[in-house]
Amino acid sequence: MKKKYQIFISSTYTDLQEERQAAVQAILEAGHIPAGMELFKAGNASQLQTIYRWIDESDIYLLILGGRYGSLEPCSQKGYTQLEYEYAVSKGIPAFSIVINDELLQTKIEKMGYKNVMEQKYPDKMAAFREIVLSKVVCFASDNKDIELGIIKAINEIAELYSLRGWVREPKPEKNIQTIEDEKIKNKKKYFVNDDCITCGACMDDCLVNAISYNDDDTKAVIDQNVCIGCGECETVCPIGAIVDSRFWNLDEVFQNN
Repeated sequence: MKKKYQIFISSTYTDLQEERQAAVQAILEAGHIPAGMELFKAGNASQLQTIYRWIDESDIYLLILGGRYGSLEPCSQKGYTQLEYEYAVSKGIPAFSIVINDELLQTKIEKMGYKNVMEQKYPDKMAAFREIVLSKVVCFASDNKDIELGIIKAINEIAELYSLRGWVREPKPEKNIQTIEDEKIKNKKKYFVNDDCITCGACMDDCLVNAISYNDDDTKAVIDQNVCIGCGECETVCPIGAIVDSRFWNLDEVFQNN
């Protein structure tokens, strides 16, 4: 049975939003689960510990390195991205790095301005961190296509070299028509998908009655309430808690958005 790997994406944020989105898309299309700073904000010790827990729970660590170093963690005086990188390496988590090459950096400078792309405040720290990263094998990217191809190649190579834990869907229990009809009557809950959905497909794979699909623009999963039996399997398997039952929703808003 195919495993889904959780892949932690680490980078500075505002200067690399397009590249992060390309990485997320590549990971999803490969059938795996992306995780990263979109789920939380860096900024204090408790949040850093939360990030470390997410790295611990991930199968693979991905660094995207551009031209900026990012904000510093007050105690260590190191950037959060460097701390994430060092933590993953120290824990033995399989890691790979994609480095934005000079050509793409220049394109981004022309589009976004030099100060928004290249490090101004901590150039020495950036140079030292870049040297650490480049001391290992990396993939250089000149566009988003290079990022996508580099990620697919790295995932396949790491999966062959390491015994990754991953996520494996449990076999669906056999249920006959009468059992399903009984559950429709018994279960009063209705489940809905919020905007945090990353379209990883876990809920759709696990649905007992095939009530879940993607909407037209593929931004999130949609649950067919006429088919759903309210069993809650989708809520259980969602890796980021994007599926909740009707008790926690403004139902007018839910029915408008679904």
